[in-house]
Amino acid sequence: LGVNSDKTHSVGKLCATDGKNFEACLQKILRGDFRVQYLNRMKLVFNGKPLKFLILNDLLASHVSPAAMSHYLLKIGKGTERQRSSGVWVSTAAGSTAAVHSAGGRRLPAGSRNLQYLPRELFQGHGCRYRLTGGILKPGQSVTLVSQMQEGRLYLDGAHRSMPFEYGDEVRISNGAPLKTVCFSR
Repeated sequence: LGVNSDKTHSVGKLCATDGKNFEACLQKILRGDFRVQYLNRMKLVFNGKPLKFLILNDLLASHVSPAAMSHYLLKIGKGTERQRSSGVWVSTAAGSTAAVHSAGGRRLPAGSRNLQYLPRELFQGHGCRYRLTGGILKPGQSVTLVSQMQEGRLYLDGAHRSMPFEYGDEVRISNGAPLKTVCFSR
């Protein structure tokens, strides 16, 4: 049950209630007047080791400085491409309504198990021609990123959780276990 604890600073899109309405929502739950929604999450394998937490919304791989160009290898299926850009987003359906959508991606239905990837502002100079410019990954598909940066960073579900993504580091992103959430009919 998601509870938005600070509506003045948090959008709380996935929260079913807030402190003001919590008691009424709890009563609905006790009466069985709710439904369950499953939200896709991403699992990450970093340098061959699975991370212990799952990502609900999105991942951004980029240079630590927003003014610097991000360099990485993007691998999807049998395709591999060296890219230079402002970074690359990977999102779940829950994350597709936020930063990825603002960057030009598609909104996915809330219950979708698809993932979406979207490079940001691909460098177009020196005859660069990219094939992997964004798309939808079906369940069972994954995306792999290999850092070509000395000072790269992975931002996980926003700016508050991040980790180094330095030269040669590799992260494979695929579907993880869904999050079971409580919803109320509106």
